[in-house]
Amino acid sequence: MATESVVETSYGKRLTEIAAERPDDVDLIMVARDGTERGTSWRELEKRANQIARALEARGAVQGEIVALAMPTCLDHILTTLAIWKLGATLLPVRHDLPAWEFERLIDMAKPRVIVADIAELRVDCPVMSRSDLGASAMYSADPLPDRVSECVNLIASSGSTGRPKLIVVPARGVVGGDVQSMSARGDSEATVLVASPLYHVNGFSFAAPTLLERVGGPS
Repeated sequence: MATESVVETSYGKRLTEIAAERPDDVDLIMVARDGTERGTSWRELEKRANQIARALEARGAVQGEIVALAMPTCLDHILTTLAIWKLGATLLPVRHDLPAWEFERLIDMAKPRVIVADIAELRVDCPVMSRSDLGASAMYSADPLPDRVSECVNLIASSGSTGRPKLIVVPARGVVGGDVQSMSARGDSEATVLVASPLYHVNGFSFAAPTLLERVGGPS
């Protein structure tokens, strides 16, 4: 019995495709604590993801490497996540409010190539990008990067019952159209998704950035 071939498109390429198809559409809305809303177009998502990816690359982030991201839920969190996938790198979301000593212990185990965080006086052995550095990344080209696939989309940081930091590998590649399991969990049609969990948490993360790319007119 013949089986239908599945077309895979990397997360980075899919973002470029959507931005070209519907540049001014707004499918991402961030709601602040005071209730104010900010929508971001696909054109802006693509532009800023490419610029931030180049800033990360300039600091040593490459395909297959880990980039740690410790920020509260905000647009920069989404943009940095997309940028990491543009590079084919692996995202490690971390709580932004961890004590410095606990954060450093986790980083010592994970050994990321770059950290994106606003945690003061970190003692780490890799470059750290702040929110200000993310803003300064606007100096980089906004052109699409070479197509790369994140073979591991993200890691989960956990201390579990032992109190010692551990990394859980999520067995998912950064592609649209090839991960039948994740598509069955999230569905394969467009929908409105309310993400109330923080983005460093597995639930908030899973139903934010991946869903944004997978639920908007995926490849046929």
